[in-house]
Amino acid sequence: MEKLHVGQVVFVFIREEHSVLPVQVVEEVVHRRLTGEETSYFVRAAASEDAKIVPLNLKKNKVFNTINEARQFMIENATRAIDEICKEADDESKKFVQKEQAREQKVNGHSFEEEETPKIPGMSRITLPTGEKVNVIL
Repeated sequence: MEKLHVGQVVFVFIREEHSVLPVQVVEEVVHRRLTGEETSYFVRAAASEDAKIVPLNLKKNKVFNTINEARQFMIENATRAIDEICKEADDESKKFVQKEQAREQKVNGHSFEEEETPKIPGMSRITLPTGEKVNVIL
């Protein structure tokens, strides 16, 4: 964020409310200490002169020079959240496919050998625990 100027109107993204609030910078305070310089700002949230003046928390809230910058920030955040939700759902759906494939490979502890499956509809070839291969109709 570049330096703000008294009189400038900026757009503050309020994280807790997921909203954007236009504010006007009405005061700039510069603190010079041995440890360095720190600038803080005070803003007015309403256009009326008697509106309450509050400190602008730059650590807690994101500040934008234009409404389009604020809009782009919110779109990127929403897209990231949607992508994460979709990825989690996709990962979870793969578990169904894996379980189905595992179930198809084993029936009652017997493994199927698809390359040796007979050509009769509904019939499969399985290997018993003894090693014996038999045809079964499922």
